Amino acid sequence: MKNLSILVLAGMIAQATIMAQVKENVIDDSDAVSISRLSFTVFGNPYSIEKYKIFKDEKGNTSIAVFGSGFEILPFRDGRIQIPVWCDYVSDGREIGSVGATTSKTLVIYTFESSVVPETIIFWPSDNRNDKTRISVKQQPTAPVRPEPAVAVKQEPAVPVKQEPAVSVKPEPSANGQDIIVTKDARRINAKVTEINVDNVKYKNFDHQDGPLYTLPKSNILTIIYHNGQVETFEHESPTPATPAQTPAASVQTTTPETPAQASSVAQSKPRPVNILTEMKVNYPEIYASYSSGKRMKTTGWVLTGVGAGAFFGGLAMCIAGEEDGDDELIGAGVLVFLAGTASMCTGVPFLIVGGVKKKTALNRFNRQYYSAQPPAPHFQMNVYPNRIGLAYVF
Repeated sequence: MKNLSILVLAGMIAQATIMAQVKENVIDDSDAVSISRLSFTVFGNPYSIEKYKIFKDEKGNTSIAVFGSGFEILPFRDGRIQIPVWCDYVSDGREIGSVGATTSKTLVIYTFESSVVPETIIFWPSDNRNDKTRISVKQQPTAPVRPEPAVAVKQEPAVPVKQEPAVSVKPEPSANGQDIIVTKDARRINAKVTEINVDNVKYKNFDHQDGPLYTLPKSNILTIIYHNGQVETFEHESPTPATPAQTPAASVQTTTPETPAQASSVAQSKPRPVNILTEMKVNYPEIYASYSSGKRMKTTGWVLTGVGAGAFFGGLAMCIAGEEDGDDELIGAGVLVFLAGTASMCTGVPFLIVGGVKKKTALNRFNRQYYSAQPPAPHFQMNVYPNRIGLAYVF
């Protein structure tokens, strides 16, 4: 129960941090295309879209900015933060999916790894990807927008007004000078941060500041909440070191996670499907067949093991009763039942193990192919952790 509370608290801190420090482009909506108001209800929260604007980013790829309301509320589901409404577009009959998104309370910017011009824009809620709304494009891409830093203002309720820079929400300052380090495995460390380097953070235990100096890799840190109320979020690579007194209040861009298990950022290629088995059966029939086979084997294993255990102990009881009564026929029957139960359990256990492995392998294959357009080929991978090294075969 304690771990669950820590995980929920870490999710809430991550959501506030992302909303407070998302890297925002200041976009003028005066030349945006107005559309009939689109309303969505996602995980019980209302969202609306009223305008859109197509432009090219610094790399020449297509980006789509949408203007509306309600996007200061990001739902937290399946252990990670979700973008409530996703956007794809169609060009030359081919549907191109967004690879990431940044958001403030009235603006969402979707990014694409394609430079082709959209012909139709598709919006769909993250809790129902089959509920798609299509909008015919009325404007060609404009010149790239000029990035400017976000302005920190007091958080206010979302209203459909002219777009403002991203807001910055800060936690309350700590009266006792305590810094809080939130790690990516949902641990909270009460600390006194002394030094921030390119690759690591050095700190002392706040309750034992005369004790040793600890070092924590930045790759293990999600957020640091400083005693003055400022917040710093770390990505996998931090090219510029910062100090507690110089901690930026904004300008941290979310990125697409390397794997679904690392999805602590809001930028994702796809949200989690509403029904995994339905998605697998419709779009990945080969993987679904392997999953179903493993499920049947595991069910068979449970039946054989359960029946075998009953026969095993039943035969043993018959042998004991026959020995006490001097009944050789009962002893003989008990031996046969005992041997049959043993054989059944010996057959059922391998079915359990193999079936479970097949189910897990099928789910892993589905996750890799669903979240990645080009799943990696089977390969060996060296995993380096703070206190151990592991070799894994990825398939």
